[in-house]
Amino acid sequence: HSVMTIKDAKQYLSEVIPSLMLIDLNLPDGSGENLVNYIRTDPKYQHIPVMILSADALPETIARLKAAGAEHYMTKPLDVALFTKKIRELIETQ
Repeated sequence: HSVMTIKDAKQYLSEVIPSLMLIDLNLPDGSGENLVNYIRTDPKYQHIPVMILSADALPETIARLKAAGAEHYMTKPLDVALFTKKIRELIETQ
């Protein structure tokens, strides 16, 4: 399933518990970091693996998002083989 905004993601989470959340940092209604914090602070969602996908490759951003609870952080342009491998790993370790 795909959603484009934080608001839609929260609505989706209220209806379905996904196997993985793939989150872009630049969303139309705010930062994907806010969505990561929302997921990590709600006990219903804390177990969902989170992967960040962003053009922001600054080490401090990556460190901050990992500290916030993102299991993996991938930068654009995307290495498709690595992306697929990480998706499988995150879903299998759930």
